Amino acid sequence: MDDPADYDMDSARFEELIREKKIEVFGEIGAYYTGITLNAPGWQPYLRICEKYDIPVAVHVGGGPPESTYSC
Repeated sequence: MDDPADYDMDSARFEELIREKKIEVFGEIGAYYTGITLNAPGWQPYLRICEKYDIPVAVHVGGGPPESTYSC
């Protein structure tokens, strides 16, 4: 997931899936690829829900494919 709008899932549906135990980890988040950070407003409802239900958040923080950080 690179953007909160991915998968057309609003935060209400996201919370419902967590309550149904269909989501146990929120990730892997690739906000890095869209040039935004998790403090962007769009991520906040999801992160608050994760905190509320003690859901781990997996964030991709490194480069992409092999050698991509070295390509020009």
